[in-house]
Amino acid sequence: VVTGCFFIMGEVTITCMSFYSIIVDFDRKHKLKEANYSIEIPRDTPFTAYVPWDTNEDLFYAAGFVYCVFGMYWMGSTLIICDTMIASMMAHISGQFRMVQKVVENIGEDAIDLLIHRLNKSHILKKILPNEKSDWNNSLSYQKNKLMLFFTEDDFNEAMAHCLKRAIEYHQMIIG
Repeated sequence: VVTGCFFIMGEVTITCMSFYSIIVDFDRKHKLKEANYSIEIPRDTPFTAYVPWDTNEDLFYAAGFVYCVFGMYWMGSTLIICDTMIASMMAHISGQFRMVQKVVENIGEDAIDLLIHRLNKSHILKKILPNEKSDWNNSLSYQKNKLMLFFTEDDFNEAMAHCLKRAIEYHQMIIG
């Protein structure tokens, strides 16, 4: 959408500049005819592009005009499309990296949630700690210390690796 909007704005700008150049040329010819000048003032093509021929005659000026306008449309369109697509891709990729960073920052909490879920599934938590269920909403280190009563450090590391693997697979699916 952004690329399309910039493309349309660029094409309108080039078109307006081309029409302006035509108006300026007609105005120049009209003023020269009224003033009855004997000297010739060179005609400039739009966009100050190099044209390797003399543009004082109408046919050669028209050819140089078309050459300049076509070059601006081609170059302008290419630049507009490439630049906005690259900017859009960079914004998308940086957003993906931000999401991955957030997942990595919260990996410990996700691992604790996974282990708590395993405890709730096995009903150990309800049997052993029925009155401490509300305490599970405390800090991360407190939750980890409580979980270490039921799990080893390897279990915690395995849960973290599982959460990280799941997050990476999710982001690969989004990017791919």
